[in-house]
Amino acid sequence: MALAILLGLAAVPPSAHGQTFTVLYSFKGGTDGASPGGTLVRDAAGNLYGATGGGIFNFGTVFKLDTIGNETVLYSFKGGADGGFPVGGLTRTRRAISTALLNVAAISLATAASAAARCSSWI
Repeated sequence: MALAILLGLAAVPPSAHGQTFTVLYSFKGGTDGASPGGTLVRDAAGNLYGATGGGIFNFGTVFKLDTIGNETVLYSFKGGADGGFPVGGLTRTRRAISTALLNVAAISLATAASAAARCSSWI
């Protein structure tokens, strides 16, 4: 089952008849990720960033979707010290996009700081 990111464009107040949706990208469920969840973040150039399950190690990914629909996996979680199963989407700060929440039982402050430093190089 392919999962897709949908963009809703509504020029009128929300109603069942006033919305148009466009599929921007369909995740294949492999190394590109699966089951995107949480919030998306848009940068100044219009690129979208988000998080998924799946990925190379099956512990989740952080991805970028450019303005013409090309998806790039920026990071695949390994499920060890780097965490895994990102939930809650991403957060945009003045300088970086970073994962907001990781569904990991124990993650050290040093690991979180290291992950945040990696995020700042993505944009």
